[in-house]
Amino acid sequence: MATMLCQLYAADPKQSLPATRGALYAKFTGLLHRRMSSRDQSGIRNQAEATMARFGPAALSRAHDLIDQLPDTIDSLAFNHHSGSETSWLNALAALDSARRPRAVPEDDWNGFLASVLGRSGLLTRSGDGFTFLHQTLQEYCAARHIARIPSSHAYELDRLLGLWKEDGGTNPWGAPLDAASYIGFLIDPGTASPTDPFSSLRALAVPGNIRGCLLIATQLSLGTLLADQWKPLVQAAVQAMATASADPGNDATSRVWAAIVLAELNLDEGTTALETLADDRLLDGEFNEDPHSPDFSDRLLAARALLELHLQRGKDACHRLVHDSYLYDSVRVRAADVLLAAGDERACSAFTYLAEADILFDDRLDAATRLTTLDPEAAVRALHQLIGHYRGDPDWLDWCKDAAKILTNLGDPRGQQIISELCAEL
Repeated sequence: MATMLCQLYAADPKQSLPATRGALYAKFTGLLHRRMSSRDQSGIRNQAEATMARFGPAALSRAHDLIDQLPDTIDSLAFNHHSGSETSWLNALAALDSARRPRAVPEDDWNGFLASVLGRSGLLTRSGDGFTFLHQTLQEYCAARHIARIPSSHAYELDRLLGLWKEDGGTNPWGAPLDAASYIGFLIDPGTASPTDPFSSLRALAVPGNIRGCLLIATQLSLGTLLADQWKPLVQAAVQAMATASADPGNDATSRVWAAIVLAELNLDEGTTALETLADDRLLDGEFNEDPHSPDFSDRLLAARALLELHLQRGKDACHRLVHDSYLYDSVRVRAADVLLAAGDERACSAFTYLAEADILFDDRLDAATRLTTLDPEAAVRALHQLIGHYRGDPDWLDWCKDAAKILTNLGDPRGQQIISELCAEL
């Protein structure tokens, strides 16, 4: 994208750069074709005349026709490749009527000319024994431009692809085919007048029950496909849908967090506020059916971590509140402190100290104390002694106490080995 913008600017510094991705690709491919077919020394027409004139006027005319038709030809071949064709670019081009070898031209000479045309198109580069697009998005754009010329096919293709973005029983929206989103963007705005109005099809996706569909709209917004004023009602509909879904207590907790994450893609301020609200919502973690030590166990922590990516300080503050929230599972509170540490928050050490000494489960206190061993060894020693002192009289926790004493020994505390010996004698 940066390379294309630089080349367009260099070609005419006074021009306004395209406002959308489709318009940018259209202007860029037009610039490439003008350069390729120009009459100066860099143009391929001079090369065509130099290599084909000796084979007669019919060969030269065929070469010029091929150059004239090359944009449409590349678009057609791009669509075939995007649809799964494994035929090499050179063979696919040679099989077209517009590229049929003139009788007077030897096969090797003609194939060499075809290869030079492909290589100098500016869109393709040699890869092994064949050619490939410089970037996947160039192939997507050319394929979309081809199908946009066939209204019925364009409508069918768009309907087929959008169908993959309909919600599927609460499935994780990130399970959607994100690799198709860029191509869909070009089908919506392939840089030409789209023969199919996609607004109504996309609007049908912008409903509270379709997080996946709103993710597609958010992705198109980030790609620059939906920047024009005509798309503002669609984007606003998706914003409202995700705001409703994230705030609906009737939805499952994970879906509410996903909706808030998508909302942030559509509207940063609203999404950030929604995630902050969800991270503080004690009703979100009311019932659990999974292992509380799973890293994806807590939806509140999921919301806080997503918030951290959008607003560092608000995300860290949310995690700090989770550390001190006695309503949460203890293991989640320790993981919240881990997130604080990874985020470089200066409160991480005191958070682990607090948890290592708090009235929480033994193994979670031990986890917190273990994290302290590298952050504040003295605090870790104090916390481990407290932990052992609280539990060593209970035979069910003797093995856990021995583990804590081993950590003391590793920290260089001479009392660690003595405690281990005493605990072994109590077994």
